[in-house]
Amino acid sequence: MADQDPLAASDASGPRMEHDLRAIREARDLSLDALQRETRMPSDILRRFEAGELVGDANYNEVYLRNLLKSYAQALDLSPQELNAAYEATRGGVYDGSLRQVHLEGGKEAPPPKPPPKPKPAASSGTAPAVAALSEPSPKKKEAPPPVTERTAAHMPKRRVQTAKAAASTASPIEKSWGVIMGGTIAAVVLIGVVLWFLFRDPSPEPEIVEAPPAPADTAQVAAPVDTPVESAPANAPTFQTPIQLTVTATDEPLENFRVQVDGDARRPHWVEPGQSTSFTAQQRITVWGEVDVGVQGGGEYDGAVLQLQGIEWTPPDGQVVRISAQRGQAVLDSLARATRIAR
Repeated sequence: MADQDPLAASDASGPRMEHDLRAIREARDLSLDALQRETRMPSDILRRFEAGELVGDANYNEVYLRNLLKSYAQALDLSPQELNAAYEATRGGVYDGSLRQVHLEGGKEAPPPKPPPKPKPAASSGTAPAVAALSEPSPKKKEAPPPVTERTAAHMPKRRVQTAKAAASTASPIEKSWGVIMGGTIAAVVLIGVVLWFLFRDPSPEPEIVEAPPAPADTAQVAAPVDTPVESAPANAPTFQTPIQLTVTATDEPLENFRVQVDGDARRPHWVEPGQSTSFTAQQRITVWGEVDVGVQGGGEYDGAVLQLQGIEWTPPDGQVVRISAQRGQAVLDSLARATRIAR
């Protein structure tokens, strides 16, 4: 439904370009809201323009008015040159309703009207040419743009102002010295190496071989053997077998940071929960340190854990390092069997 026009298509002074444009819009079933979406102009500005309130208004900048005419022409599929000619005729007071005649009444497109001739001042016949030239009016100075008020500033499009610093930062790429780049790269590599060293280093020092102290006769705990066997009578120990298989069982206390080395593998910490067992298999050598804290020399604590080698169980004393090798494995079994028989 067409918007109701409170103004007539023409007033007493003659046809108006704005009224003809509104009539063309309504004839093409284009609502004011649809026009606003097409032109992206505020609705109140479009309404004032069609009512004839903007052309000639000193408070509205002519540059924005011409942009409005261009957007209006694109929305109604009109020729921008035709609309500019009608606008100039409206400003000169000689608009004859050509837009209505061409687009509503089916007439031919009329050429743009010529602006009215400027009146020439009458010069007397006896006046000298120099005096006549001085009497001619001076050319009209270019009018200054109207001041920006709160009313017009609300409809002016915002423009981004680029500062000199921002323009300089985007105009040229950032230049850096090769020395700064190389220094930063080396520092980053060194920092990463230090972090990795702290994460994966072995906090416990290499323990020295500790001789097993003799086990008391009235205790069930047996001293852990080392590579040096105890010379005594035969103990009827089982025959040593390879690969070496050692089982560690936690009893009442968990084993935390429990250090074990299998063959050439680095010492790695293990965790054994109470009542659970962990088995280690090696071809040549198994070394057990127990729970080792940072800075502790020798072996660590065993917290009552039970070690089992080919059916023989024993608990090493705290601070002792247990080494079982393929070359001395039978001697270790003999020592374990003999110590277990004495404890019994």
